[in-house]
Amino acid sequence: MTDVIEEDILRGEQVASLKRNAVFGESIAYLKGIYSETWQKTRASDVEVREQCYYMMKALEEFESHFESVLQTGRLAKKQLDALKKGSIY
Repeated sequence: MTDVIEEDILRGEQVASLKRNAVFGESIAYLKGIYSETWQKTRASDVEVREQCYYMMKALEEFESHFESVLQTGRLAKKQLDALKKGSIY
């Protein structure tokens, strides 16, 4: 059981490290900007381009959501491990 908890903690720490990385943050912001700018510059007839931008923005949101989920799972796993070490579960 602690192997799973420790793995969750490690994954959370890896995500936290990535989120602190300036290049990672810049890359996410860059992609959001490109998708938004491209979408805003489309003509009314460019339905396909707007849809593609929409799907790319949604995929990026899902990516960020997954990262946040792994981060939160890691934090909860750390609390759980600390409680196990103290001999109590919440």
